[in-house]
Amino acid sequence: MGVGVAESLARAGHETVLVDVSDGILARSASQIRSNVRFGRLLGYAGGDADRAPAEISYYTDYARLGDVDFVIESVTERWDVKKQVYPLLAAACPEHCVFAANTSAIPITRIASATLQVVHGTLCTPRLVRRFPAPIWSAGKITRLIHQHLV
Repeated sequence: MGVGVAESLARAGHETVLVDVSDGILARSASQIRSNVRFGRLLGYAGGDADRAPAEISYYTDYARLGDVDFVIESVTERWDVKKQVYPLLAAACPEHCVFAANTSAIPITRIASATLQVVHGTLCTPRLVRRFPAPIWSAGKITRLIHQHLV
């Protein structure tokens, strides 16, 4: 799922950073994105700037590379024991204004929000749909201000 999210963001022109646990996984992710672009061309689907998408993505195993990002979409496996270890790493690496989005359908967003002091949204991402479920501990106004201040 994380590869598709990274590809979609890059196709839309966003500078994108993909972080994973190993260089091997990152190499497979980059290969999959390049294949998706080629396959999309064969089907006549460009979907944004498809040719630039692979070049818009930086691949790292080090969370410290997230030191200047404004928005993170966490997309690790749907296991709480794994997700809860990621959020302290994100919080330590990302600037205070960074908004976290959790790509989850099984873990309550309030549980995820309890692992960090950052703003957390739950997301359900498909190519044509992004639904947001804000954690109730944050006001909608604060979330909207942060998103507009740093992303728009």
